[in-house]
Amino acid sequence: MICDKIKNIGDYLGINNNLDTAIEFILGNDLKSLPLGKTIIDGDSIFVNVMSIQAEDKSESEFEYHKDYYDIQIDIEGNEKIDFSLDAQENGKYDYDCGFSVGAADVSVVLGNKNFVICLPNEHHRPGGITGKNGYIRKTVFKIKE
Repeated sequence: MICDKIKNIGDYLGINNNLDTAIEFILGNDLKSLPLGKTIIDGDSIFVNVMSIQAEDKSESEFEYHKDYYDIQIDIEGNEKIDFSLDAQENGKYDYDCGFSVGAADVSVVLGNKNFVICLPNEHHRPGGITGKNGYIRKTVFKIKE
Protein backbone atom coordinates (compact mmCIF):
# COMPACT_ATOMS: atom_id res chain seq x y z
CA MET A 1 0.00 0.00 0.00
CA ILE A 2 1.16 3.46 -0.85
CA CYS A 3 -0.79 6.40 0.54
CA ASP A 4 0.18 9.99 -0.11
CA LYS A 5 -1.03 13.42 -1.21
CA ILE A 6 -2.05 13.85 -4.86
CA LYS A 7 0.54 16.61 -5.19
CA ASN A 8 3.22 13.93 -4.62
CA ILE A 9 1.93 11.28 -7.04
CA GLY A 10 4.69 12.06 -9.56
CA ASP A 11 7.21 10.84 -6.98
CA TYR A 12 6.04 7.28 -7.73
CA LEU A 13 7.02 7.29 -11.39
CA GLY A 14 9.46 4.50 -12.26
CA ILE A 15 7.87 1.63 -10.32
CA ASN A 16 6.17 0.09 -13.36
CA ASN A 17 5.66 1.29 -16.96
CA ASN A 18 1.88 0.89 -16.81
CA LEU A 19 1.76 2.64 -13.45
CA ASP A 20 3.75 5.49 -15.02
CA THR A 21 1.14 5.83 -17.78
CA ALA A 22 -1.67 5.98 -15.22
CA ILE A 23 0.16 8.56 -13.10
CA GLU A 24 0.83 10.70 -16.17
CA PHE A 25 -2.89 10.47 -17.02
CA ILE A 26 -3.77 11.62 -13.50
CA LEU A 27 -1.32 14.52 -13.71
CA GLY A 28 -2.57 15.60 -17.14
CA ASN A 29 -6.34 15.33 -16.72
CA ASP A 30 -9.13 16.80 -14.61
CA LEU A 31 -10.49 13.70 -12.87
CA LYS A 32 -13.73 15.56 -11.99
CA SER A 33 -14.53 15.78 -15.71
CA LEU A 34 -14.40 12.01 -16.29
CA PRO A 35 -17.79 10.39 -16.93
CA LEU A 36 -19.25 7.73 -14.68
CA GLY A 37 -18.25 4.25 -15.79
CA LYS A 38 -15.17 2.89 -17.48
CA THR A 39 -12.68 5.02 -19.42
CA ILE A 40 -10.06 3.08 -21.38
CA ILE A 41 -6.55 4.50 -21.22
CA ASP A 42 -4.61 1.57 -22.74
CA GLY A 43 -6.88 -1.39 -23.50
CA ASP A 44 -7.08 -3.95 -20.70
CA SER A 45 -3.71 -2.80 -19.35
CA ILE A 46 -4.85 0.57 -17.96
CA PHE A 47 -8.35 1.90 -17.41
CA VAL A 48 -10.26 3.90 -14.84
CA ASN A 49 -13.67 3.29 -13.33
CA VAL A 50 -15.52 6.34 -12.05
CA MET A 51 -18.31 5.55 -9.63
CA SER A 52 -20.69 7.07 -7.15
CA ILE A 53 -21.11 5.07 -3.98
CA GLN A 54 -22.59 5.45 -0.55
CA ALA A 55 -20.01 4.76 2.16
CA GLU A 56 -21.15 2.57 5.01
CA ASP A 57 -19.89 0.72 8.06
CA LYS A 58 -17.62 -1.92 6.55
CA SER A 59 -16.25 -3.39 9.79
CA GLU A 60 -17.87 -6.76 9.14
CA SER A 61 -17.33 -6.79 5.35
CA GLU A 62 -14.89 -8.90 3.40
CA PHE A 63 -11.65 -7.51 2.03
CA GLU A 64 -10.89 -7.59 -1.69
CA TYR A 65 -7.63 -8.23 -3.50
CA HIS A 66 -6.39 -8.39 -7.08
CA LYS A 67 -3.74 -10.68 -8.52
CA ASP A 68 -2.94 -8.93 -11.80
CA TYR A 69 -3.72 -5.25 -11.25
CA TYR A 70 -2.62 -2.34 -9.12
CA ASP A 71 -5.42 -0.02 -7.97
CA ILE A 72 -5.01 3.71 -7.64
CA GLN A 73 -8.00 5.01 -5.71
CA ILE A 74 -8.83 8.71 -5.50
CA ASP A 75 -11.96 10.29 -4.04
CA ILE A 76 -13.23 13.14 -6.22
CA GLU A 77 -16.06 14.12 -3.85
CA GLY A 78 -16.49 13.11 -0.24
CA ASN A 79 -14.14 10.82 1.58
CA GLU A 80 -13.99 7.21 2.63
CA LYS A 81 -12.04 4.96 4.93
CA ILE A 82 -10.07 2.14 3.36
CA ASP A 83 -8.93 -0.69 5.62
CA PHE A 84 -6.00 -2.98 4.90
CA SER A 85 -5.37 -6.42 6.35
CA LEU A 86 -1.88 -7.86 6.56
CA ASP A 87 -3.03 -11.41 7.27
CA ALA A 88 -6.44 -11.81 5.62
CA GLN A 89 -7.27 -15.32 4.46
CA GLU A 90 -8.68 -15.90 0.98
CA ASN A 91 -12.15 -17.42 1.07
CA GLY A 92 -12.07 -19.07 -2.35
CA LYS A 93 -14.24 -16.54 -4.19
CA TYR A 94 -12.27 -15.12 -7.12
CA ASP A 95 -13.71 -13.75 -10.37
CA TYR A 96 -11.81 -12.04 -13.21
CA ASP A 97 -9.36 -10.04 -11.10
CA CYS A 98 -11.13 -9.68 -7.79
CA GLY A 99 -10.97 -12.08 -4.90
CA PHE A 100 -12.34 -11.81 -1.41
CA SER A 101 -10.88 -12.55 1.98
CA VAL A 102 -11.59 -12.27 5.69
CA GLY A 103 -9.39 -10.88 8.41
CA ALA A 104 -8.83 -8.02 10.79
CA ALA A 105 -8.07 -4.46 9.72
CA ASP A 106 -4.45 -3.69 10.55
CA VAL A 107 -4.16 -0.28 8.87
CA SER A 108 -6.82 2.28 7.90
CA VAL A 109 -6.50 5.41 5.80
CA VAL A 110 -8.99 8.16 4.99
CA LEU A 111 -9.06 9.36 1.42
CA GLY A 112 -10.40 12.62 0.13
CA ASN A 113 -9.80 14.71 -2.96
CA LYS A 114 -6.26 15.54 -1.83
CA ASN A 115 -5.04 11.99 -1.17
CA PHE A 116 -4.59 8.77 -3.09
CA VAL A 117 -3.83 5.16 -2.29
CA ILE A 118 -2.11 2.60 -4.48
CA CYS A 119 -3.11 -0.96 -3.66
CA LEU A 120 -0.49 -3.39 -4.91
CA PRO A 121 -1.45 -6.82 -6.28
CA ASN A 122 -2.41 -9.26 -3.52
CA GLU A 123 -2.91 -6.53 -0.91
CA HIS A 124 -6.16 -7.09 0.93
CA HIS A 125 -8.15 -3.87 1.13
CA ARG A 126 -11.69 -2.84 2.07
CA PRO A 127 -12.78 0.46 0.48
CA GLY A 128 -16.00 2.39 1.00
CA GLY A 129 -15.98 2.81 4.76
CA ILE A 130 -17.92 5.72 6.17
CA THR A 131 -16.06 8.57 7.89
CA GLY A 132 -18.88 10.95 8.79
CA LYS A 133 -22.61 11.59 8.46
CA ASN A 134 -22.70 12.11 4.70
CA GLY A 135 -21.44 8.96 3.02
CA TYR A 136 -21.72 10.08 -0.61
CA ILE A 137 -18.51 9.48 -2.56
CA ARG A 138 -17.61 10.00 -6.19
CA LYS A 139 -14.35 8.19 -6.80
CA THR A 140 -11.92 6.92 -9.39
CA VAL A 141 -10.37 3.49 -9.34
CA PHE A 142 -7.54 3.14 -11.82
CA LYS A 143 -6.78 -0.46 -12.78
CA ILE A 144 -3.19 -0.96 -13.88
CA LYS A 145 -1.85 -4.29 -15.14
CA GLU A 146 1.24 -5.36 -13.25
